[in-house]
Amino acid sequence: MKFEKISDKHYKAFKHDLFLSSIEIHEDKYVINNRYSKTEVPKRLKNYLKFMILESYKKDLKTFDLYKYSDTRTEGDLSIKKMMSKLTE
Repeated sequence: MKFEKISDKHYKAFKHDLFLSSIEIHEDKYVINNRYSKTEVPKRLKNYLKFMILESYKKDLKTFDLYKYSDTRTEGDLSIKKMMSKLTE
């Protein structure tokens, strides 16, 4: 995983040259910003930061798939079971 410095407190995270998320560094926490979510990680969990970046990215992809699925269906055609399966894949 590579981090690109944008400012003193802002970075972008990449893995295999794929943009994952942007990260803000505060005094007591890290904030992982994705397209559909924002995750706060306390500084004491710094060792797990890379894992949390990857997991938040995966959840963001699932949310994107869910939005894409729900946009292609009419209200009566939406299946709760299919929507839940998109989130748990």
